[in-house]
Amino acid sequence: MRLYLQKKLRAYIQWCYDDDDSPNEIQFLLDFRFMNEDEVTLVPTDYYRVD
Repeated sequence: MRLYLQKKLRAYIQWCYDDDDSPNEIQFLLDFRFMNEDEVTLVPTDYYRVD
């Protein structure tokens, strides 16, 4: 098992839109590609409602 010390973690935001093209939910994608592992790259979070 390898342990990594990472001071910063990139996170991307993915917007989900309604039928009227207004954003209603967002999802964060956490970027774990610094670990150089094939199994772990971008990890999605749950969807969060935006009012």
